[in-house]
Amino acid sequence: MRRSTFKFKYNLLSSLIVLFWFLRHRGERKLNINGITANRDSPRTTFRLGSAVLKADPDPAEALRELLTHSLQRGNHLKEENQNLKEENLKMRGEHQRISAELKRYAGGKESLEAELYSRFVLVVNEKKAKIRSLQEAVTHLQGDR
Repeated sequence: MRRSTFKFKYNLLSSLIVLFWFLRHRGERKLNINGITANRDSPRTTFRLGSAVLKADPDPAEALRELLTHSLQRGNHLKEENQNLKEENLKMRGEHQRISAELKRYAGGKESLEAELYSRFVLVVNEKKAKIRSLQEAVTHLQGDR
């Protein structure tokens, strides 16, 4: 029986909201991280991934600013990396097309060379056959003279 597993993940906005709520309220808060899976046998099963104790930050605005700054910097870095990968992919596609065209050209050259060699081979074989026939005729003629 095939099981399908779905993992629940917070997106960035919901993560920020949860973190902001914990930063806003003073004191320690315990955060439980649970995973949810679903399959045909049991429609919903939860399991514990871990937990963390969060302490109140004395300056929640600064913590949130650092979190947003880090997220924006990370997003910009990923955009730059994505752009670099796109450019590299485009360059590799061009190189692939160039190599494919060169391979086709070499394959065509190989086929024409083979055709030329086969035609020369046929001429040589036909000449050898004619020589063998003439030698056989000479042998039969000499045997007939005896």
